[in-house]
Amino acid sequence: MNVEPLRSPVARLTRGETAAILGVAIAIFLWAAGPIWLHRWEPDTSILISYVPLPILVFSVLLARGRFGLKAFLAETLRLGILKFGITAGFLIFLWSTESPPKPASVLAPVERHLVRVRWPRMTAVAVPATTPPPSTFAPGSLGEAGGVVWNTEGKQIGGAVVFVQEGLEDFVFRAPAQVRDMPIGPDGIIPNPLVLQRGERVAFRSADGRLHTLHAWFRRGESLFNVPVLPDAVPREIVFPLAGSGWIRCEVHPAESAPLLVAPGPFI
Repeated sequence: MNVEPLRSPVARLTRGETAAILGVAIAIFLWAAGPIWLHRWEPDTSILISYVPLPILVFSVLLARGRFGLKAFLAETLRLGILKFGITAGFLIFLWSTESPPKPASVLAPVERHLVRVRWPRMTAVAVPATTPPPSTFAPGSLGEAGGVVWNTEGKQIGGAVVFVQEGLEDFVFRAPAQVRDMPIGPDGIIPNPLVLQRGERVAFRSADGRLHTLHAWFRRGESLFNVPVLPDAVPREIVFPLAGSGWIRCEVHPAESAPLLVAPGPFI
């Protein structure tokens, strides 16, 4: 009687190994390109780079166990890719369901809505409102001072907090600072961090490390302000912030170079 030997089953990762590899991939998805909830409507970079560690980690684990085989490698990489897709897609759907999507015009052409002149040949784009009304005037003695202490939820004082008047200034026009704010971008990130401005203030972004940077700024309410390149020749790119709000600014080429962004509606900061 002829007995055929049984085929050895394809090696599988253990539950612990599967959970560890998925944990690494999901952590990269959540944080590598900046907190995903702050750019939930533009998750492409986070999605792509979160798949990179899967084949590397599967290969390393199987090889360390002495069970590496092409079929096992392909099968486990595909299985983990499907699992990761289901988890991250479900999380994105949840995030999208908690906030209304930005208006198409705000995403497709955020700068052009306010761009009225471009100064050539220095590659300096200036985004300003189409019309600038004269600054409001105030009678002598009509302005005062306010002071206080910022507390956290645990009842402790917070040092270095940014405090500003957010509402009640809609009927007033304030003169923005005349001096252009110099903003270097380089190995130390975006300086200063956080970036606190007054509406209408001008900022000159420049590359401080001889590299190309792509600056993307958006507000938490879902409105994209601009997404522009900053050339590596140290020639600054000057931009005016015509809208008030809070959000984030970062380099899409170097995501670690990022900073919270606050554009206050007036000078009371």
